[in-house]
Amino acid sequence: MSFLSLNYFLVAAEEMNITKAAQRLYITQQSLSSHIQRLEEHYGVRLFERKPALKLTVAGEYMVTFANRILFLEKQMVSQFSELSEKNIGRLTVGFSRSRSRIFMPDIWSLYHAQYPNIDVVLVDALTVQFDEMLQDGKIDLYIGVDAPEESNTCCTHLVQERLYCIMSEELLKKCLPGTWKQFLVNARSGLDLNCIRNFPFIMLPPNNRFRARVDRYFSSIGVIPHIVFETSQHEMIYTLCRQSYGVGLISQMYLYQPLKQPEEKGAFYVFPIKNNIGSSTIDLVYRFSNPMPKYIRAFLDSVEAVFQTYTDSVDSMIEKATGICAAEG
Repeated sequence: MSFLSLNYFLVAAEEMNITKAAQRLYITQQSLSSHIQRLEEHYGVRLFERKPALKLTVAGEYMVTFANRILFLEKQMVSQFSELSEKNIGRLTVGFSRSRSRIFMPDIWSLYHAQYPNIDVVLVDALTVQFDEMLQDGKIDLYIGVDAPEESNTCCTHLVQERLYCIMSEELLKKCLPGTWKQFLVNARSGLDLNCIRNFPFIMLPPNNRFRARVDRYFSSIGVIPHIVFETSQHEMIYTLCRQSYGVGLISQMYLYQPLKQPEEKGAFYVFPIKNNIGSSTIDLVYRFSNPMPKYIRAFLDSVEAVFQTYTDSVDSMIEKATGICAAEG
């Protein structure tokens, strides 16, 4: 029995197709079948039923559970040996969505890599529910997700509350409310009621987004069908199109962080907190309990928390400054 054979078996069990599994592993089908056969001979069980279609036997299902545990423990052992040798050579697999990692990972990496230059970091992009499954299966070491589920064998650290803000250009505001736009700014200083912009053109996240679903429920509750001129899952595009006065956007403050740090662009641009109760989400840092925890993993967790603390300390004041333009205009 080898760790390599266990890993190959898990890929085959995940794909349920020898051809696809072999392609994913960059090996021949014959080589993959040989690894599975050696496992079956070693343990004296049949792991797959081959006909009429490939599927796990009961023994194969047990093997999936135990193989994941074995490979997880082997990785922990290698981590401990690395620390004993003081070489700190290893690999860290992190679940982090592409959109959020684009904002935070450069700063996290800068902090972490200075301490552990010999640790390879691999990012995996998926949804939080998928990250949680990967963590349980030992496929990732930790993840940063949204409203992460609580598990008995994991530790969940709340990093920040994610809230929705309304963004629009002054040009669009004047176009939609030519006679009352200044009074609108005065009224919106303490928070914007979405009902006040129900007739504006909207640039929205797609319906499967949790914030979009909450906004849809609100508009439905007041009998309004908003005029959505553009839908995209790319938050940066929403910001850009709103800057260009194509519509009003509803966007998490997280995706305002980088743009608001840049020098001011031409034309007044407003950021409003939303007065309506549409809820918020929590960004969580999740990892499995490990005793002792490898130092290089602990250092990565510390780097994540430090970067998000810097974000928390600065983002609200940046948004207040953008909202403060309203006071000056009023």
